[in-house]
Amino acid sequence: MKIKLIQLDTILLCLTFYEITVLPHEVYLGFKYIVVAYIFIRHFMTIKKIPYLIIPVALYGGVNVLSTVINHASQNMMIASFVFAVQIIDIFILTESFLSQNPIEKYIGTIFGVFVTLIVLTDSLMLVKHYNFHDPAENYLIGNKFVVSYVHCFASGLAFMLSYKTEKVISLNNGVIRFNGMSMRLFAFLFSAFSILICRRVTCSTGMLAGLLLFVLMLMPAIVQRVISNGKIMLIVSGVINFLLLGSYGIMDNSFIHNFVYGYLEKSTTWNGRLIIWGDIFRLISKKLIFGYGFYTDIVAKELGFGNPQNAVLKFLIDVGVVGLVLYAVIVWMSFKPKSAISLHRIYPMVAFFYAMIFAALVEINLTHMIVFMSMAIAYSAAKYSERSLA
Repeated sequence: MKIKLIQLDTILLCLTFYEITVLPHEVYLGFKYIVVAYIFIRHFMTIKKIPYLIIPVALYGGVNVLSTVINHASQNMMIASFVFAVQIIDIFILTESFLSQNPIEKYIGTIFGVFVTLIVLTDSLMLVKHYNFHDPAENYLIGNKFVVSYVHCFASGLAFMLSYKTEKVISLNNGVIRFNGMSMRLFAFLFSAFSILICRRVTCSTGMLAGLLLFVLMLMPAIVQRVISNGKIMLIVSGVINFLLLGSYGIMDNSFIHNFVYGYLEKSTTWNGRLIIWGDIFRLISKKLIFGYGFYTDIVAKELGFGNPQNAVLKFLIDVGVVGLVLYAVIVWMSFKPKSAISLHRIYPMVAFFYAMIFAALVEINLTHMIVFMSMAIAYSAAKYSERSLA
């Protein structure tokens, strides 16, 4: 099967998301910068097809750059923040460009192929290479345990998206290997279960619970899917659970939650550290409330002695302030707007994945991973073209 140029563009962009740890860092950066620039130039005119969405996307990236320029003297950090901003734009314009010309299944299949390849290589190395799975700093082929876990969750969501196609969606050597809709859906559930086991293997309890949530959400009845698939509901859910976790009515005071975290998950040390950070971090946030401290600032490490805020909402406030957090919320709200029962049916796996990431974001800083932005881009553009794809 011939690969179209736009499929090659998609493969290249996906390969910029995570650094292959066995390659020199300079090689990865060079590849990433070239690909990000190439995709932006080649698909720039697609911006005209998503003018209202691309505005908050560009503004969010711009706030990252502005805050970094204001607060950092490092030229490398300024460049990194600019590339980060362009890379996000690339995801949305390439997704729109691809889906405006091709079936949804072809785009999802291309992405799925990239991440499954990375997963197979990463997981296979676990069988032959001696890893310290209990060391949170351990690096696997594509990154630390959180990267491995979230990539597995994302691939699970992609597998579920492919399962809605009744025609063959995977073929090899003129169709020797074929999956129809039902067998692909079974594969998706099996792959999702396997991903949960990998999360457990790398001792990422957050990833394991996120994967389990995705699995459960895929079993929800249609009425539940319809209710939770709106971006406004996502933001409300995220706001409520973050308030319960960080607000004056801390959910950690609940005996069930307390026993689950300290007993079943055995997270006494790391959770105690998080509670200390959450108790002190608002002092830092208040000093740079509007635009934050800049792209991936190390202010938390310097001031509080901990690597990061251990919560995605707090990370937004530290990096890009209230303005950046609001812009991110606008992107979520605009991305998840299923226009019909068919579009809801098509994008729901990305809805489930995003909820899984919201859950993980309570104790991690995962919401700025490129696969999360890609889930939003897929949800937005796939909803537009879903009727045509299934026609």
